[in-house]
Amino acid sequence: MKVLIIFNREPYDNTDVTWNGLRLAGKLLEAGQEAKSVPDE
Repeated sequence: MKVLIIFNREPYDNTDVTWNGLRLAGKLLEAGQEAKSVPDE
């Protein structure tokens, strides 16, 4: 399964959105999945 994660917030906006997205990507990679991320423009 391929997963595309789109971050729709600034990385340092005092929320956990980016951190949680990176954690999710890490878990997907550990499980052998392909994960990519792109910033929302």
